[in-house]
Amino acid sequence: MSSAEISVKQKKQMVEILTWYVKEQLYGLFLDDCKEVIKNINILPVPHSKKYIAGIYNLRGEIITVIDVAVKLGYPQEQLKNEKSVIRLKEKSKVSIMADKIYDILEISSDLLELPPSNLSEQEMKCISSVANSEKGVILIVNLKGLTEIE
Repeated sequence: MSSAEISVKQKKQMVEILTWYVKEQLYGLFLDDCKEVIKNINILPVPHSKKYIAGIYNLRGEIITVIDVAVKLGYPQEQLKNEKSVIRLKEKSKVSIMADKIYDILEISSDLLELPPSNLSEQEMKCISSVANSEKGVILIVNLKGLTEIE
């Protein structure tokens, strides 16, 4: 093996991605951006808020806003079910994103990350930073800035 081949192999990094489902699509978030996953939380709707704000919940005395990823990505708004799972974000500690079903933490090679396809809608392009084709299927990696931006 040449030194150039060794150098290329050393540049490949493994990244950990927390994955969850929105509808039937697998989404991901770099694990470093996740503070915690909270399952079976009761979300209180907030009247007159943006459609993609699912509501709020009280976590150890702190009020946390929940963003509905599905609505933010253009899916129709559905009736909020009582107990959902949320992913609390590290950078924006008072913001969580709602998940239909938490899947797993996957470790994938960074060289599998690609730019999102150009056929996504404008809103999807704001919210998706990259795409990874893994053994579990295509994972859409969210762009936290675009996803959590209040418009």
